[in-house]
Amino acid sequence: MRCLLPALLLLSFSLSLKGQTTLYYESFDNGMLTFDLNTSDMNSVGQTGYNKFVVNNYYAGGSGMLTCLGFPFSFTVPNTASQPAGVMGNPNSNYLHTVSNAAESNAIHNCCFLAADGICYSGENIFAKMNVDVSTVGFSNVTLSFWWLGVGGTNNYGEVYYSTNGGVNWTLLTTPIAQYKNQSVWTQTTISNPAFDNQAMLRFGFRFVNQVTASASDPGFGVDDITITGTSSVQTLTTDSVSGNPYCPGEAFEVYYTATGAFGSGNVFTAELSDAAGSFSGAVAIGNITSTSSGFIPCTIPLNTLNGSRYRVRVVSSSPALVANDNGTDLVVAAIPAVTLDAFAPVCEHDAPFAMYGGVPAGGSYLGVGVNNNIFYPQDAGIGTFNIIYTFTDFTGCSDTATNKITVNPVPEASFSGLALQYCNTDPPVNLVGAPSGGTFVGSGITGNVFNPASADTGNIIVVQYIYINEQNCADTAEQTTMVDVCSSADQKALREKLKVQTGYSEVIIDLSAFPPNDIIKLKVLDISGRLIQQYDVVGGSVIKMPIASIGAGLNLLILETAEQFLYEKIAGWR
Repeated sequence: MRCLLPALLLLSFSLSLKGQTTLYYESFDNGMLTFDLNTSDMNSVGQTGYNKFVVNNYYAGGSGMLTCLGFPFSFTVPNTASQPAGVMGNPNSNYLHTVSNAAESNAIHNCCFLAADGICYSGENIFAKMNVDVSTVGFSNVTLSFWWLGVGGTNNYGEVYYSTNGGVNWTLLTTPIAQYKNQSVWTQTTISNPAFDNQAMLRFGFRFVNQVTASASDPGFGVDDITITGTSSVQTLTTDSVSGNPYCPGEAFEVYYTATGAFGSGNVFTAELSDAAGSFSGAVAIGNITSTSSGFIPCTIPLNTLNGSRYRVRVVSSSPALVANDNGTDLVVAAIPAVTLDAFAPVCEHDAPFAMYGGVPAGGSYLGVGVNNNIFYPQDAGIGTFNIIYTFTDFTGCSDTATNKITVNPVPEASFSGLALQYCNTDPPVNLVGAPSGGTFVGSGITGNVFNPASADTGNIIVVQYIYINEQNCADTAEQTTMVDVCSSADQKALREKLKVQTGYSEVIIDLSAFPPNDIIKLKVLDISGRLIQQYDVVGGSVIKMPIASIGAGLNLLILETAEQFLYEKIAGWR
């Protein structure tokens, strides 16, 4: 009957069912009853009712007689259903149940009741309760389970109550069942409620409500095999081993921990880093997570951590406040390398690619717009100012970066006008006009911005360049070619003046309309080395168009030869 054990003995006897520990068990099979029967709690009649709670092992019913208003009435009590094998105690042994005084006077002692009829028997409640406290301090998921049966009626049913102050106040449990009735065979019910957790004086009680009814049936209300279980909330916290040594300041890693028992819903696990000597007297928090179970904490070594080889890590909790062991092995925190990057000189967008420079210590890598494999490509970067990042990683795996800027300046678009394709050495000087203004002309026969055929090299192609440098020191060069021939006779000069040559974007136009139509003219195009590229037999009065693509790139020579053997050579060059 009494199975509540002292605390120390209970620890050794505790049953474990799916992680649950048995805190209280009552099967009513021995003489040490842990229940008080027929108390006056919750408006119950106590010892003065015509029904009462008893504990016995009677299951057989019977027939009897009672008197109401002076008249005898017969009644029959059916047998109480046998208990199933699932009952932890001895099935069909002692159990707590209702019985009427009328039944007992007729030697009927199994589960039954006398329904209130409102004439001879008014409504009443009877109550049975635990007389010992069960401590659930340190336990969560506390549950009450018991076997029961009872048919009763609409106004006749069992109820279950709990108290957390030693039975002074009682609270009705309505989940999962509020009224225990309509059950003629034994069934087990389990009740879980957060209010049961962490209580120093938890008790349970059973009430049978018997209000006036016109229809009710036995059995009344029977209970057996009462068990209180809970999950131990004795918390332990362990810091697991930490891998990934050595670490660098600023490096992220994970600290795993093992937590057992019930932690508070708002509990925070925090990882702490010791000093370089392994002491936690000035521990530094390096990561935390809100949790109630085992897991890992995302952590970061603070940037200002000094290098050392005896660091340790541990985990602490807030609810409850526990301090775990450290990780068990020394950790190395290496120093961050001192990385610098010199400023870059401005470059021009058409400059050749060049190797990046200025990063200390040497051997790192450069990243940024226009950078590929530590080579800077101005044309790929484009015009603008760009950040270049230099990263150096030392032998420990620690790295640092430095940043500086490089500016790519635009290249001016240089051009000039005023230079003809050919001249005689007797022609007057010509003024050349460069754009943008302020540049420099270079070439044979050039003085300032004046081209003087008389002082230029004769008989060869002359390259004239206009060089302009802007304020960012970026230069561009425009280039044209011309020929200066020695014009010794009026006939040769006249022949030259007949020939009109225009160089366009896609073709060269040779205008022979000034020549007589009966003149047979040979036109030859040679490259600068004298190799024949094109040859035409034409007549005077015609216009010849030669595609640029047909004569190739570079400087070329045009030779004109008439039937009268007048040779006019090296008169023009073009690109």
